[in-house]
Amino acid sequence: YYSSEPTNDKKVKQLIVDMEKVLVVWIEYQTGYIPLSQNLIQNQAKLFNSAKAERGEETAGEKF
Repeated sequence: YYSSEPTNDKKVKQLIVDMEKVLVVWIEYQTGYIPLSQNLIQNQAKLFNSAKAERGEETAGEKF
């Protein structure tokens, strides 16, 4: 059976790639202007979980 729709593994891998790109830019920006703090990192992790939810992916207890 062949489906043109990406499998869950492909969706997860793409989500990770997308989030890594966003995080790299964000970290570079933050470290250039404002020291990183635990609060800033936690807020970014919440955005990651929101992105997963928007894509219809379950966090399965794996929250960052």
